[in-house]
Amino acid sequence: MMLKLCTSYIASTSTEFELPSGKTHRDIKNWWVKWGQAHIQFTDGTTMTFEETTPEYIDVKRPDEAKICDLANNVLVEVQ
Repeated sequence: MMLKLCTSYIASTSTEFELPSGKTHRDIKNWWVKWGQAHIQFTDGTTMTFEETTPEYIDVKRPDEAKICDLANNVLVEVQ
């Protein structure tokens, strides 16, 4: 299932990413973004990380806002 991570740092970015086979957004237990790297913990205890696509001039330590959206930009999971 292909989803997008949408983050806001005064300027907004979005990065498409693919969940592991058999997983959907409902399997996401916890997640966060720091220094441009997204971390996802799933309900079964597994994890995944990926690099966010951001221009170099954006300070990416922590986004002001972050959510996981489908490819049509519908919000599926907001940061907890």
